[in-house]
Amino acid sequence: MDNHICRLPAVEALAGIKRSMIYQLVRLGSFPPPVQLTARAIGWRTQDVVAWIESRPVARTCAEPAPAILGAMGAAR
Repeated sequence: MDNHICRLPAVEALAGIKRSMIYQLVRLGSFPPPVQLTARAIGWRTQDVVAWIESRPVARTCAEPAPAILGAMGAAR
C-alpha cells in the first residue's frame, strides 16, 4: 500500500474538500488526523486519505434520481 505523505494542497485535491472542512472533520473524528513531520509541518498518510474517500457513499447522478424525488414527482402530476 502507498505510504507517502501528502501535504494539505494535495489532500484538498485528493479528497475534493477545502482546508476548513478538512480541519473540521479532523476535529469531529471523521477524517484522518495529520501526522507531524517537523516542528512546523504536517501531512496526511496517503493510504489514510484514500481509505476515507473509499468509505464515503457514492453520490447519485442525475440519471439516478432519489426515490423520494420520484415519489414527489408522481404526486405533483
